[in-house]
Parts: sequence; structure tokens; C-alpha cells
Amino acid sequence: MAFRLLPRLKISSKALFYFLLVYLLPLLLVSIVLADRGRSLLLDATISKQKVVAASTAEQVNIFLDDRIRALVLESKLLALEKSDAGLASKDFAAIIKQDKGIQELILLDPRGIQLVKVDANGSDFTVPDRSSSDAFKAVSFLGGRYFVSPVSYGQNNEPSITIAVPILPSNLSQAQNEGTRSAAEATITSDKFLGVIVVKYNISKLWQKVLSTKIGKGGYAYVVDSLGNLVAHPNNDYLFKNQKIANVEAVKNYINDKYDTTITTSEQGESVVSTPTKLSVNSWAVIVQEPVSSVYSGINSFIELSVIIIVSSGLFVTALSLIFRKQLL
Repeated sequence: MAFRLLPRLKISSKALFYFLLVYLLPLLLVSIVLADRGRSLLLDATISKQKVVAASTAEQVNIFLDDRIRALVLESKLLALEKSDAGLASKDFAAIIKQDKGIQELILLDPRGIQLVKVDANGSDFTVPDRSSSDAFKAVSFLGGRYFVSPVSYGQNNEPSITIAVPILPSNLSQAQNEGTRSAAEATITSDKFLGVIVVKYNISKLWQKVLSTKIGKGGYAYVVDSLGNLVAHPNNDYLFKNQKIANVEAVKNYINDKYDTTITTSEQGESVVSTPTKLSVNSWAVIVQEPVSSVYSGINSFIELSVIIIVSSGLFVTALSLIFRKQLL
């Protein structure tokens, strides 16, 4: 339509139109190509960076859990030598609680699942309730000598906690326990060989303070979920307490469905983000690292804004200059 009107324009107006077209169109095309290429490079760089950060953060969580599992495996070996004596276990458990403030309670069970002693902040309890139906006891029995890490549960104050259970094996079988790896036993050991089970309940509300101080880009961070989509750790305590299950979040769905690629998703707080889920090696948890898309493309967005200003300013300048010359020619 614009070209049909050109014959009606004066020669000077046509010259101005073509000059603007020849001058501004290449500038516009170059800006579009550079912006698109820049966005692609920034996304590739973000993906590479997130994979490294996610792997590093996941390893920190692995270490957090692994340290506690190793300590329990060591304690189980000591109790094996002590024949699971409740009195000696009570003293050992009290010392362990003093060392790790995150422990809420330590329980010693006999091979039938009967409680021998429970130690918490209030002291020792030597009553003998039957805990054979508990998930921890049944899981350790079913896993054949391996440790058990429970899904996350929430207490009265909405503080997340987990349970770790480790079997007590006879000294001739305890060599099968592998303290140097994240498996508590290399071979399957039937539950009738157990001398007992240690069950520990941990408060993990401060886990993020130690391992989730991860910052990536502007507004980026990491959080942890379990295989059911329960939120284990999050840098925002208020969000953690108010949102215990986030299985419907896109990145969490990807993890549950064994999809670990870095993709653009909608975050747990409704923001468009670049996210990377990474599964832990200790258990079925995952670390999810994410950065807002606006942060990823902030540099190229500034370039686009500058390009628009330059193109518009150049167009106005060329137009004004052409009008001045046209007046001089008339």
C-alpha cells in the first residue's frame, strides 16, 4: 500500500522515504539478528552454569545426609559390640543429641520392633511400646540391612522433619556395612539377623542455611523436594511453612517423571524461570536450581532497549536533516 502511494509523492519526499528505508532497515535487521543470537548464547551459558551449580548443591545435600548416616552406622557397630544394651545406648544417644541440635529423638528398637529406650531433649524413656508397625522398622526390615530415609513430614509448628533408620548387625555381618559409600549394606541381610534398629528423627528446617545458600543470577536460588513432591528445604522460610507439597510445580513434575533437562518452566511462585532438577545419590530427593528468565536475559534486554532508542533517534535525526536540506533546495 505504501509503495502505491509513492507516485503521488514529490521527488524530495520519495528520496527521503527511500533513504530512511535503506538506512534504517539494515540497522533494524542487524539488531534483531544480534538480539536473537545473544538470547541463545545467554540461555546456553545459563544452562551450563545451572548444571554445575545444581550438581554442586546436590552434592552438599548428599554430604549433609551422608554425614548423619555414617554417624548412625558407626553407632550401630558400637551397639552391636554392646549387645544393644539400653543403658549404654541411653548415654551414647544423649551425647549424640548434644552434638547435633537438629536431632529431635533417638530410639533403640530390639529385633522385634519393641522400643528399648528413647532419648530426646527431656531425657531417657525406658518404656517399651511396640514400634514394629512403624514405617522406619518395616522399611529397614524390607531393605535387608540398608538404611532408610523417610519422606518429609511436618510437625505442629509446620517444621519439616525426616526419619533415618539403620539396622544393628552382628559383628560378623557388620563388615557388609559400607561407611565410605551411601549404601549401608552391600548384600541383602534378612531381618532375623538384626540385633536391633536405631531410629532418629531430625528437624531439617535449617537445612537451607547450610546447603541452600546458593545464589544464581539475580533472584535465582535452589530448593529441595522429595519424590512425593513435598518441600524439604527452601530459602524462604515463610513459603516453606505455608506450602508443604508442591508436586504440581512444573520443575518438580519433571523430576518426578525422571526428566532432568534444563528448561524454561513456571516456578513454585508463578514466575517464568530457567530450572534444573538434579536427583540426589543418597535417597530419592532432588535439588532444583532456578533463575528468573528476566535475569537470564537482562543483558540482552538492555541491548534491545538501546537499539530501539538508537534506531528511533537515527530516524528522527535523518528525517530532520532531510527536511532542512529539502528547504534549501526549494
